[in-house]
Amino acid sequence: MLGFDYGTRCIGVAVGVEMLESANTAGVVPVSAKGVDEAKVRSLVEKWRPHKLIVGLPKTADGTKHSLIREVEAFGEWLQQTFRLPVVFVDESYSTEAAKHHALADRKTTTQEQKRRLRNEVAAVVILESFFQTRRAP
Repeated sequence: MLGFDYGTRCIGVAVGVEMLESANTAGVVPVSAKGVDEAKVRSLVEKWRPHKLIVGLPKTADGTKHSLIREVEAFGEWLQQTFRLPVVFVDESYSTEAAKHHALADRKTTTQEQKRRLRNEVAAVVILESFFQTRRAP
């Protein structure tokens, strides 16, 4: 499966194995004024051949709708229509914060661009791990 952390400049992507409940970073997809780099998404789907797509759904702490929610839902709908795969939305609360801590701890990332890429990729890993945890919960 593939997990996506949607952002306004790039989308972090992680690949996961549901049976093992493990996830790893898989790259980022650029987002420009023209929209999502659809060719990059297609290449990731072709490479990993997922059976399910997991998309982080932004929520606010006070329960109001996040400003990106419509874009994220439209992205999920595009994924489902394009690849004919199930799309599952999961709460992505705090995934970016967790990813920031990881990116800061990684000494190999030196530039701001490297840190942002890693942050987005790790946020997608956190989203997949959250999906695995919700499946286990009673």
